[in-house]
Amino acid sequence: MKQNQILEKLNSIEEQLNSKPENPLTFHEACEYLHFKPSYLYKLTSQRKIKFYKPNGKMLFFNKKDLNEWIYGKYGKVETGNVRGKKQEVKNGK
Repeated sequence: MKQNQILEKLNSIEEQLNSKPENPLTFHEACEYLHFKPSYLYKLTSQRKIKFYKPNGKMLFFNKKDLNEWIYGKYGKVETGNVRGKKQEVKNGK
């Protein structure tokens, strides 16, 4: 295959992946996906440390893309708060 054909196919695949709407994960599906116990995931949601959706005010839903960004640390740095007047930053994985 020529390089142009490969690039065209890759672009086609990328368009298909981006155009397909993603179904939200239920709370229990998110627990399975993250390999977390329900109590830990509830803790993260109550502390607003992980993004979730609650459209009807009762059930929690999660977007797989949001979970992946949380896992891999989309922003690279997390503020841990003030320690003796100085802000501490922790770099993901370091």
